[in-house]
Amino acid sequence: MRIRRISAVRTALVLAALGAPGWSATWTGGGETDRWSEPANWGGALPSAGEDLVFAGTRRQACVNDLAAETRFRSLIFADGGFSISGRAILLTKGVVGSAKANRISCALASEGLSMSVPANGSLVLGPVAIAAEASCEVSGELTIAGPVTGTGGIAKSGTGVLALIAVNSYAGETTVRRGTLRIGSDCVLGRDGGCGSGGGRIIVDGGTIEVDTVVVETPIVVGRRGARIAARTQERTLASTIATPATADGLTASFFNESLRDQRHDDWRKVRTSVSNRSDGPLHFPYAVHALFPSADAQRQAGLAIDSGGAARYSVQWDGFVAVPSAGTRLSASTSDGCRACLDLDRDGTIAAGEWFQDAWGWGHDPPMMTNLGPELAPGVYPLRIQFEQVGALGGFTLLWDDAGHSAAKVDGRAVVPAEFLTGVGAIEICGDHPLRLSGTLMGAAWLLKSGASTLTLGGSDRRTGRTIVRAGALRIDAAEVLPGRAMHIVAGATLRLAGFDQRIGALSGAGAVDLGANTLTLGADHESSTFAGTISGAGGLRKIGSGTILLTGASTYTGHTDVTGGTLRRSDGTLALRVDLRAPITTIVPLPTPAGGSDRTIDAQITVPADAPTDLGVGAFIVDQHGQWFQRIDRERLRVGRNHRRFALGPDEHLACQPGLASWSALQAGVATRAGLFFWSASAAACSLGVEGRIGSAAPAQDAAPFRLTELMLPTAPARTGERWSVSVSPIPFPANPYDPDQFALDAIVTRPDGSLERIAGFYEQPMSSSDRGDREELVPASPGRFSLRLRPRTAGTYVVRLVARWKDRTVEVPLPAIVVTGRPWDGYVRVDRADPRFFRVGSAAADPADRGAFHWPIGMSLRSINDTLGARSMQTRLTPERGTLSYAAYLARFGRSGGDTVEIWMASWNLALEWRADWPGFHGMGIYNQENAWRLDRILDLAWAEGVRVNLVLHNHGQASNRDDHEWKDNPYNRDLGGPLASPAQLFTDAQALAGQERLRRYILARYADHPAVFGWKLWTEINLTASNPAALRAWHERAAARWHELDVYGHPVTTHWSGDYRAADRAIVALPMIDYICL
Repeated sequence: MRIRRISAVRTALVLAALGAPGWSATWTGGGETDRWSEPANWGGALPSAGEDLVFAGTRRQACVNDLAAETRFRSLIFADGGFSISGRAILLTKGVVGSAKANRISCALASEGLSMSVPANGSLVLGPVAIAAEASCEVSGELTIAGPVTGTGGIAKSGTGVLALIAVNSYAGETTVRRGTLRIGSDCVLGRDGGCGSGGGRIIVDGGTIEVDTVVVETPIVVGRRGARIAARTQERTLASTIATPATADGLTASFFNESLRDQRHDDWRKVRTSVSNRSDGPLHFPYAVHALFPSADAQRQAGLAIDSGGAARYSVQWDGFVAVPSAGTRLSASTSDGCRACLDLDRDGTIAAGEWFQDAWGWGHDPPMMTNLGPELAPGVYPLRIQFEQVGALGGFTLLWDDAGHSAAKVDGRAVVPAEFLTGVGAIEICGDHPLRLSGTLMGAAWLLKSGASTLTLGGSDRRTGRTIVRAGALRIDAAEVLPGRAMHIVAGATLRLAGFDQRIGALSGAGAVDLGANTLTLGADHESSTFAGTISGAGGLRKIGSGTILLTGASTYTGHTDVTGGTLRRSDGTLALRVDLRAPITTIVPLPTPAGGSDRTIDAQITVPADAPTDLGVGAFIVDQHGQWFQRIDRERLRVGRNHRRFALGPDEHLACQPGLASWSALQAGVATRAGLFFWSASAAACSLGVEGRIGSAAPAQDAAPFRLTELMLPTAPARTGERWSVSVSPIPFPANPYDPDQFALDAIVTRPDGSLERIAGFYEQPMSSSDRGDREELVPASPGRFSLRLRPRTAGTYVVRLVARWKDRTVEVPLPAIVVTGRPWDGYVRVDRADPRFFRVGSAAADPADRGAFHWPIGMSLRSINDTLGARSMQTRLTPERGTLSYAAYLARFGRSGGDTVEIWMASWNLALEWRADWPGFHGMGIYNQENAWRLDRILDLAWAEGVRVNLVLHNHGQASNRDDHEWKDNPYNRDLGGPLASPAQLFTDAQALAGQERLRRYILARYADHPAVFGWKLWTEINLTASNPAALRAWHERAAARWHELDVYGHPVTTHWSGDYRAADRAIVALPMIDYICL
């Protein structure tokens, strides 16, 4: 054999890549003809068997092989483009190498194991090819085999380019696509006889793409763990193949190394490293701890990872697999104790480019773990993922998170841990491209199905996958019965699911795209998951909900078909709730409906489907409650019948609803604080059946004619009025205010003309009468009668009193004169005051009888009964807490205390005792500006009990914790706190902010209106331990000056005002002590 000079450096490189010994013949085209048999075309000597045939230059590029048919060459190499080879079959032992330009071989090629390669930008067209073993195709450009492929071998496609098979082929081996694209131009692409009959071949795709460029393809397709992309080419195509994906998804593959991976670079994505151990992980949630990634040090050692005598280790873990992103805009992040890096192959091309590699400060260490972002916002899809994490020392931890709160395995710092089902070892089947494609075969396995591209994908076969479906673009059309699997589907905004003549069943539905039902029914919820769909649902068809989950439809759906719920719950954007209700009579069945926040004019509109086996006395009613369970209801007097029943219940503030239990009246107040409403069903029969309920709560139509402003239900005392005894009157205003504690909405006052002709203005207040029952370990209060506005007067001198009621709404005032009150009895003044002559002491009244009289000397003897029990005392003394029995406890305390000679106690209006205003989720409270009527009634009762025992109460209005974020801090629970929806950023603002001061003024008016006439009130204690609040001395002085002045101004009975410091006399602020409005001080 002759050694020939290779004409170009490029040819030498190609020969080196082939493992060539340097024996070659180069085509020069120097002959007179285009025949291979002319020696001048080969530089004067014909090629010999076993040589490489190199085609270079530009002469006689169209040439004909007329050499002996039995001659077997090693390889055929194109160093330049433009060649076209025809003639006899060419026998090769190695393969064909294309150039970066276009070339063609029309004659037949035959080889036992053909190797074909085409570099980027090059193209090569082959004629018939016969293979006896696997033919390797490394294609970065485009390789087209236009003639039939025959023989017993198969084809293995790699490289990023395109391999096009367009003839009727009959080779018996498999076709494997590891990378790039396989273009199918004939149904008989492989594994068939010449007539396209049955055969054993199949296509194996593991990370590559299939382009369908023929009418129908039936060849079976097996998808590997790296997934596959499938697209139609040039026009609408059909893929009738069975497509099988891996049966199980598993999790991410974790590979452990006794070394650092911090020096790994971008191009190492495909590098295979030798690990000491492997396992499958998911989710990646390893909280910060010793040996966090292993259950114990021994388990870590068993994994082949070294640990020193101090328990420290240094190793790296690499997780490989896929992250399935179900929702648009999702971003990955990590809670990591050391450096980490992540690769996201966003374009799924098998390489990592700029913008696909994200890392934390590798190797610096974070103690405690820090949060780091890993990449940009992601569109829904399945992305190749690699994460590397380095553990240094004993302590460590790593958690992979994302901002998809709807899918979470746990929470770390408020962020969602990526669930295991979204970290998979299997890539997706992605249907892409701009031309329609129909899949009429069977889909199997655990892979997700991703529809991308602007085209339409039609599913007409059977989809038996266990993976989810994402419609990211274009349309997914279903034109056969029961095609879809019962798994979750996400439809991105702009994409569509279209039912074409057949009912379908899926799992949870999410996204913001569109669903076109046509005239069909879509069944949701087969996977029992809950989800939210923000897109539109249209068509004449309907929805059916099964499974235990809840599907929330927040988009503007216009479908006109029936909604049927046989399991779980279906909610629509207009508030409609559709669900299946299991009736278990005679137990009452309660069905809460989504209740809009705010507003008071509510109406329930419901369709109730009653089965034939329902009891004949089945009834329905509507209820509405506040967060504490205060229940109001109305009952429909007509019994439900078999079939569909329409019912409508108005729950506006002017409706007549019954309270259960108790006798409270339904009003704008109750309507305003109500948080939940719905339906309830009952029957006296012992029966079980399932009801279909479709209901919503909407706004009632406004009344056409507003009711005239007036005071109704006037209630006057029947007993004669006497000095020193309470005289009261109550009314009900129409319209009733939504907030009866806000005088800007409604205020009731009494203008009282006393017997001596002087005028006195007394404020009214809203009260809910209560009845108390002893439940052993607690006191139970229920409304005893409808709520009403009341005024209280305690006459101190006999004579005739003239009272005129003044009711003021925002833009209307009504005055109502009352019958004259004739008071009998001796002059009376039973209130404690500071001795005017000697302010070191107290005196009891008689100013009404003789202003010059200093009254009786009073020396208070008593103790603090601030609340029923004391948690601090129980902890210190190791005792049990006294049960919270409300006024029943105070009745026992005060009776024993009074009999023991005590005459004064201190009681706190603290949040845990008798406060009127506190955070809304505490029992009895409704937040800022709405007062606790149970505590208000209790304080009334306690003052009565104390007076009956000869005891007075130093009433504490605020305890320091309410305004503190340090000592005994309760600021976190104060309704004025911004974190709870209030207006204040800090507790110090309670003493300076205009909204806070206005709220205190309203509370002051209420307390004085309700309790100021009571002689059991010793004095008003503004604060306990004021020096432990969050305020500063200047603000406290200004606050006390204003507040104390207002208490004196509004209190017509003249109770003294005080405040309190923690510590001895040195703790008191002398500037506050010196204020003329502060009558006495407490330490």
